[in-house]
Amino acid sequence: MKHILITALLALLGTGALAQTSQGTVTLSGGLSISSSSSGTDENNKNREISFSITPKVGYFIADNLELGISSTYRAAKFNTNLPGYKSVTKEHSQAIGTYLKKYFMLGDKVAVHATANLNYVTTRQKASSTTFQDIGSQTSETFSDLDYFGLNFSPGITFFPTEKIGLGASFGNVGYGYRTESNRSESDSSKSNSSNIGLDLSTSSLVFSFNYYLNR
Repeated sequence: MKHILITALLALLGTGALAQTSQGTVTLSGGLSISSSSSGTDENNKNREISFSITPKVGYFIADNLELGISSTYRAAKFNTNLPGYKSVTKEHSQAIGTYLKKYFMLGDKVAVHATANLNYVTTRQKASSTTFQDIGSQTSETFSDLDYFGLNFSPGITFFPTEKIGLGASFGNVGYGYRTESNRSESDSSKSNSSNIGLDLSTSSLVFSFNYYLNR
C-alpha cells in the first residue's frame, strides 16, 4: 500500500511539473535590478556606484521544461569618485537585445531551478566629467565613450509558482565570454580598441528578480 501511495505521489508531481512548463506555453516576463555600492572613509575619499536595469522578455516552451525566448534590456548607471583634489562623475546608458534558452528542473509543482544560456548584443554610451582642484583654481575635462559588446553567458536561477499563471524568479551571477569594441573622444584626443574576456560575475548588479506570466498552460 505504501509503495502504491509513493508511486501515485510521484506521478502527481510529474503531472504538476508538466503543467507548469509544458510545451506550447507562452511566457511574458520582466526582470528588475537595482544596486548601490560605495567605498571609502569619508565624503572626501569615496567611490559610489548606483545602477538600475529593466529587462522585458517573451518566451515559448519548445519542449517540456525548455523555454526559448527573446529579451531587451535598458540600463542606467552613475559612478561618483571623490578624492582630495579630484572629483569625477560618469553617467552611462545601455541598451541590449538578445535571445535565451532556459532549462527548468522542477522541484515539485511549485518550485523550479533553472540554467539559462544568454546571447546578447549591447550598445553603451558613456559620459565622464572630471575636475582637478588646485590652489590657483580648478580644471574640468569631459570624455565620451561608445561601447559595443557581444556576449554569451550562463546563469543559474530559481522560480516559485504561487499560481498556475504566475512565476516569481530570481537569478544571481553568471559566467561567460564577451567581445567588445570601445571608442573614446575628448577635446584633445580620440582612440579605439578591441578586447575580449572570459569571466565570472558575482557583483550585486547580477542579482535580478523577475515576474513571469504564463499563457496557454
